Amino acid sequence: MTVWASTQATVSTAAALAGRFGVPPTKVKCVTHFMGGGFGSKFGPDVQGFAAADLARRAGAAVKIMLDREEEITTAGNRPSAYGTVKIGGKKDGSITAFAIDCHGTPGYTGGATINLNLMPYVYSDAVANMKRSHKVASINAGGARAMRAPGHPQNCVLTEFAVDDLAAKLGIDPLVIRRKNLPPNNPKATDKVAWAARRHDIYTEQLDLLVKLSGWKEKWHPPGKGKGGTVKHGIGMALHTWGGFAAGGTTPNECHVFISKDGTATAETSTQELGTAQRTVTAIVVAEILGLQPTDVIVKVGESVFGFSSGSGGSTTCPSQAPAALLASQTARDDLFKKVAPKIGADPKDLAIEVGKVVDKKHNKGWAWKEFCARLGMDEAKGKGEWSLAISNETGNENISSGQVAGMQSAEVLVDTETGVVRVTHVVAVQDCGLVVNKLACESQVAGGVIMGLNYALFEENKLDRVTGRQVNPRHGVLQARRTARHAEDHRPHARHARPRGDRDRRAAHDLDRRRDRQRGVQRAGRARPVPAAVTQASPRCLRQRGEAVMKNFTYHQPTTIAATLPLLDAQWGKTELLVGGTDLLDRQKEYVSQPDKVVSLTGIGGAFKEIRAAAGAVPEVVIGAGVKLVDLAESSLGTAAGTSATNTFTVCSRAGASVTRRRGRTSSTRSSRRAIRA
Repeated sequence: MTVWASTQATVSTAAALAGRFGVPPTKVKCVTHFMGGGFGSKFGPDVQGFAAADLARRAGAAVKIMLDREEEITTAGNRPSAYGTVKIGGKKDGSITAFAIDCHGTPGYTGGATINLNLMPYVYSDAVANMKRSHKVASINAGGARAMRAPGHPQNCVLTEFAVDDLAAKLGIDPLVIRRKNLPPNNPKATDKVAWAARRHDIYTEQLDLLVKLSGWKEKWHPPGKGKGGTVKHGIGMALHTWGGFAAGGTTPNECHVFISKDGTATAETSTQELGTAQRTVTAIVVAEILGLQPTDVIVKVGESVFGFSSGSGGSTTCPSQAPAALLASQTARDDLFKKVAPKIGADPKDLAIEVGKVVDKKHNKGWAWKEFCARLGMDEAKGKGEWSLAISNETGNENISSGQVAGMQSAEVLVDTETGVVRVTHVVAVQDCGLVVNKLACESQVAGGVIMGLNYALFEENKLDRVTGRQVNPRHGVLQARRTARHAEDHRPHARHARPRGDRDRRAAHDLDRRRDRQRGVQRAGRARPVPAAVTQASPRCLRQRGEAVMKNFTYHQPTTIAATLPLLDAQWGKTELLVGGTDLLDRQKEYVSQPDKVVSLTGIGGAFKEIRAAAGAVPEVVIGAGVKLVDLAESSLGTAAGTSATNTFTVCSRAGASVTRRRGRTSSTRSSRRAIRA
């Protein structure tokens, strides 16, 4: 059986298939030359792999099964959730004296804890004397838990760092002070002076110094609520983290084989996976350095289970597991080359050494070009095998070759428009402890990728599950949210763009959304072929795509301060203009194709002048009153009075949960979910 799989573990995937179908392990081969995205979630064949293998055996032919993005999210597991109540106490000097957390989360229908409870408070646990920790797991009808990048650590970080910031605000001090004050201390009893325990306080302190300098923290930070006025709020924050990253493998170590041919070709073989982390290049760099070659001179074969044992590529363990194995394999192959060629040139293998591009006899001051020397192998071949694992790394003499534990931190500077809901991240600084860097370019790429993933995770990747079935109701969020964060240009025009949906599934979804939006506007369709008059409704997402326009259109944003400046901005045609009062869910409604305005007009700057505007302009578009406005304040305002008496205008009140109540001609209607959200 041969299987081509997107997996982070070729060997264990092959073993799982062999066990499932009763095939001898030597008869199963798993191939993963280039994996694509995994992020900690692809360590076995899973249900789709078993199904493909079963179908192939029954059909007697190759079978390919590929999950699309929706199926990947609904079928291949979920990132565990975490919710918690944190109580934190401290002194005016910033010392944290007590930390208590009561949290819960769900791993879906199966799995373990959703946070690393023993690491709470995250990073600072060794500096806090009084702690109380509890955690409960709730099983639900949803996919099983998957690591999906740094299992437990993002959840730990959120539940700790938010509380630290709240404590700083309560004490009236810079949160940087609290973080410096509560860093984990160095262990004075550590015998290894370069190990993590002996240096962690110094590493975090140095990183904080770099972060403060690179982010401009001292110039940009301000206490909560003390920034500049206006609807666009500015803030800057930071968070700390840690990770393991040790070598992997228990009693069975990771293997690498290196072969040297008579034409001078050096080949490295290992079953480890290439996840886009440049493990191919790392292997080539290590082998080339030992043999005096360039990395491009080395042929690297990876990702086939028959190349020997390798552990799964997870937890930042691939490089510390494979690089030492490649180093040892290269040294063994080099020594084997010397042993086999030395008698043919009348030299002692102990006197031979490698320099860049050649082999030299140090005793007799002779030298041969690399290919010339290798040609003396004749029909023979030099080869070597290297092995490495966590157990080997702990042996005497191997300290700090692939030791683990690293520190890191990031800061983010953001602008938040409290009316439109647009969040713009303007500056991110990441400071990361990496240990020995073998491939600098790939290392920098991974740090940048981590920042990008974190931004997308925080801003766009909310998972919404149906309360009854457990099915994800927004499974395509990974596509729809893959857009640039909104930008504020000098003319105050926020821009946002959706990736264009593709395929039959997307066309059906777009059509369904078109029909739903048309029903909300009172437009009737006899079928998909019947056109909707342009004067009645805005262009549908399908029409926008046909015209080459983005589904989520650009819009102009205006903040008039007088009635005279407001009137020219209004457009009586439905869907062209939206009026805002308070923070709204405008972007969410655009994403659902319910709203696609050309202009957005804020009434905040003109106070309670809505009556005068309505009287002067006649029928005006819908007014959206955001989640930041209390209903009691609305009822007492001029807008509330107008809503109770108007026969021509519509007012939509958005709840904090994103639901809405529409007031039309003085009467109120809402969906069941909206009523629940508003009562909450």
